[in-house]
Amino acid sequence: MLPMCWCVLTENLFEKYMKKIILFTIICAWITTSISTKATAQESWEWITEPRFSIIGHNYISDTEIPPAQDGIITAWLDEKNPGYIDIATGNWYPLPKIKNLVSYANVGYGLFMVRISDKNKRTANGIIDKKGNWVLTPEFYTIDVVADNLFYVCRVDENYKTIAPDPSIRKYAFIDKTGKIVNDDIIIVSPFHEGLAAAYKKTENTKYGFIDKSCQWVILPQFEKAQLPHDSSLSFMHYRDFVFSDGLCPLMQKNKYGFIDKTGKFVIEPRFEDIGKIINGSDPSQFLPSYQDKSNPFRGDFSGGIAAVKLDGKWGFIDKTGKWVIEPQYTFALPFIDGVAQVKTDRFMYIDATGKIIYRFNSDRFPALSDKAILHSFLGGIGVVKVPSAGDINHFKKTFSSINYYTICINRNGNIVFDDNGYSTEDNIIMIDDGVAKALKNGKWGLIKFK
Repeated sequence: MLPMCWCVLTENLFEKYMKKIILFTIICAWITTSISTKATAQESWEWITEPRFSIIGHNYISDTEIPPAQDGIITAWLDEKNPGYIDIATGNWYPLPKIKNLVSYANVGYGLFMVRISDKNKRTANGIIDKKGNWVLTPEFYTIDVVADNLFYVCRVDENYKTIAPDPSIRKYAFIDKTGKIVNDDIIIVSPFHEGLAAAYKKTENTKYGFIDKSCQWVILPQFEKAQLPHDSSLSFMHYRDFVFSDGLCPLMQKNKYGFIDKTGKFVIEPRFEDIGKIINGSDPSQFLPSYQDKSNPFRGDFSGGIAAVKLDGKWGFIDKTGKWVIEPQYTFALPFIDGVAQVKTDRFMYIDATGKIIYRFNSDRFPALSDKAILHSFLGGIGVVKVPSAGDINHFKKTFSSINYYTICINRNGNIVFDDNGYSTEDNIIMIDDGVAKALKNGKWGLIKFK
């Protein structure tokens, strides 16, 4: 009998202590995971260049929006007297050749910089220089848009530096080459070039719109009415920036409904949608970010990977290039896909893949009251930026337009945190500027970081 009792007692003790051991193991695993997650957040990025710059990137000084990083370089002011640029691959900084009375400058690709200078009366004009500081176009222009390495769309400043005429049809717009020779001065473009085409109209017939290529030839003859063009009235120029081709298709309105045309000008997706792509300047807090300096900010109505965001019956979903639903309408908000990831919203913001699977849904124990207020930037190079506004700041911002305090994290495609700024900041302290590369603010100085 003794051996039997002993066996039962031993079994009970074993079961009792095994439960404790299992519980202890689970707790240890949780602690280890937490520590490892924090370590991952710290070890998943590195400085390309240490934070020592007063400015990285630029304020746009042209009528179109210039991505801050082009041709592997990005502009950077070491301080107010030392402009230059950073080679993103090496992190090396190079000074810009000395330009007298320099106000601002921008990398516009093709090894060129657009520079703005001022005179003693603070009147400004723009020109183009190369990396050696040679003038490609002397500073005599109100605006310059670089179309190709030897083609520029310009508006000249008059001799008195007067404000340009409010009517675009009588402004001195023209396409010129590097010698200043006029290539074409009969066309006004109203959108950026995208996929080699830009929306435009003839100066002599400004009621119809079509598309030209970079040789200033009409690919789609002027035939569209102004009321048909998707536009954003918040932008002062190129206000039809949404009237652009992506994946071979371009949004167009008909009877207040959106459809899509191909490069012959024919509808391939009939107009039936209430809206396309993203909405700007609405009441949703996500629309305050990303800023136009964020390279990931897409065009409205963008097809990406053959998918576009559209709105029907008050809900957002995604269609393919035939107009068929890839993801049925179910969201209250949606942005176009970028880098295979789209931002959408139901009760809160989240990232999804092209099948509609949720990649990341903000639901933090650290910010339980703000989980539905998190602001998500579009993905770029496999990284997404998530900003959490401090309590009460959203409503305060809507009333006063003052700065919002944000807590910033970055996540990868698996939803893992790869960067955590560990505190609030009124600055846009992490901005993606290239694939897997961001400019980051630390102690009032900017540097570049790369995510591993």
